[in-house]
Amino acid sequence: MKKINIASLSLVVLFAVGLTTSAAVISENSNPADSAISTNAHGTDPTTVYDTGNYANRVGEYFAPGVSISVLPFQLPTLAAGEVFTNAVLQLQLLGLDNGDSGLANVDLYGLSARASSTVLASDFYAGATPDLSANATLLQANFLTPASPVRTDPNTGPFVTTSTQGDISLAAFLNAQYAISGPGSYVFLRLSYDQNPALAGNDSYTVLTDDAGGANEKPLLTLTTAAPIPEPSSFAFLLTGLGAGAMGLYRKRRAT
Repeated sequence: MKKINIASLSLVVLFAVGLTTSAAVISENSNPADSAISTNAHGTDPTTVYDTGNYANRVGEYFAPGVSISVLPFQLPTLAAGEVFTNAVLQLQLLGLDNGDSGLANVDLYGLSARASSTVLASDFYAGATPDLSANATLLQANFLTPASPVRTDPNTGPFVTTSTQGDISLAAFLNAQYAISGPGSYVFLRLSYDQNPALAGNDSYTVLTDDAGGANEKPLLTLTTAAPIPEPSSFAFLLTGLGAGAMGLYRKRRAT
């Protein structure tokens, strides 16, 4: 699979924003299949998917030197013909943040290529200080989570963690690319990758609430802005011709009277 050039696609998104007519907003929670993946789950060596259906995922140190990450599936909606994503915002809540003995590393946000199923795979795992350069992964925002990220104090009002302005643009570009390849109904995966692998000993981790959290505002949320492109130049020409003819007819009528 060819690596997605997110920088080029981001320019396309910015261009599309200026060439659209009416906009619509779609809000979508992550799928209940969201899961954590660990290199050392419960003291075993193989990479393991766990905590599927749990209210929260651990991202960070997990039975050091093991590392745990989180993967959030979202289903692509159905867009009207010619419609595109012009903006996309990811919002989630941190239930907790443990900056323990070794110091908490940052977390990067990646997009993983769309699939027909929402199932999270062990092969979705990645953690480490260097970017994931595999064809399946697109870096959307470095340092999406940091030790300074806010921990929620209220299940309804947060505070929330959201993507940055550039992260929003990159996310919209990624979604447009995946929609063009896989179409509506398929699932994209947003991965929270810990910047450290192997993990240093110490209880250093983020606790991210998932779709299985009880409160409506506790679940990870994608807010998608979509819009249709402007009419084709031929449509503009037809419209302008019609307006011009109408104006000329009105002018002649007034001259005649």
